[in-house]
Amino acid sequence: GDTGDTGDPGPRGAAGPGTVLSMKWVAASGAPGAINDVYLPLSGSGDPTLAGTVIDYNSAASAMSANCYMTRLDVLQFPSSGNFVTVELYKGGVATGLIATAANGDKGYANGNVQVGYGDDLAYHIQGAGISASGVKLAISVACGPRLM
Repeated sequence: GDTGDTGDPGPRGAAGPGTVLSMKWVAASGAPGAINDVYLPLSGSGDPTLAGTVIDYNSAASAMSANCYMTRLDVLQFPSSGNFVTVELYKGGVATGLIATAANGDKGYANGNVQVGYGDDLAYHIQGAGISASGVKLAISVACGPRLM
């Protein structure tokens, strides 16, 4: 069912199978070097900042289509920009505490139990000098599934 912990197990309930939402971002070649704080949607590819136009939470947020727990956040920054990037999951415009940092062409991850529900607005908040260089790519994924024990 759709009601989470108290509902029957089902494909969209708390005991349903997990799913992974992925986002791949490429800094546009003409993007200004001052981009170091941006929001991005949970899935998609390309440059949703429209070649460096910084977008806010309301522009990037998308509604969840299921009830689940966000249990893992992964981020990969490549190639090395010589700087770090921090990605945090936001829900309803508020930081959730599920945050991962990557630097210098490496990856980072975080585990957690962020409960999200059908219709909740979510977006990634991305900060750091590691996203300002032209051609820098970010691969971001978040796992949505049953609560971690």
